[in-house]
Amino acid sequence: MLKKWHILLLLVLFVCTFFACEHIPTTPNNVLPKSEISTMNTIFSKKEAFALILRRSGEANWGSIYYCEKDLDNDGVTELITSNGYQQVFYAFANNQIIKLGAYEFIDQNPFFSNNKKYPGIFLFNVGGGLERYRYLSLSNNKISVEYLWDEDFSGYFVEHKERTQRIIEYTKNKDLIAESKNAVANENILNFLIYNIYRMDD
Repeated sequence: MLKKWHILLLLVLFVCTFFACEHIPTTPNNVLPKSEISTMNTIFSKKEAFALILRRSGEANWGSIYYCEKDLDNDGVTELITSNGYQQVFYAFANNQIIKLGAYEFIDQNPFFSNNKKYPGIFLFNVGGGLERYRYLSLSNNKISVEYLWDEDFSGYFVEHKERTQRIIEYTKNKDLIAESKNAVANENILNFLIYNIYRMDD
């Protein structure tokens, strides 16, 4: 029969082993559960943090993921945008933490950017059903929001069938933002995404 102090020693060793196994080191080489990506504490740089996100996103999407970096709020620090082809997820790195800002589905909306620093967000443009639609995605206080700017019945169908009285309908009073959306699309300032492959040789 084990003595009491033997039992106590085994209990202490068990508790220590349990907590050691439960601790997940936050290093770039560690594979973290996807559920922890948005809230984990970090001890590495933004570059390493974004590399970790790309690896985890690539693993969840058959080995590759599209991405780009853009300063969406003019604070001098770029955010990371990942895309699996239909949904875009936005991340930031601040105070040694990875922050998941939110997700949005571009789907058939083409992303454009402005050269004017007053508009650091993303202009979204799509054509369908006889309408041209313009939206603006922006970042403020670590929150992603999308504003419907305006659309145009370029086919004339809706006006002809009296479903609307005007070819152009503006949904915002910000005329400068509407004008800039036109410029971004007209100048073909397309926001380009690169592809990250987890099987690349230099990884």
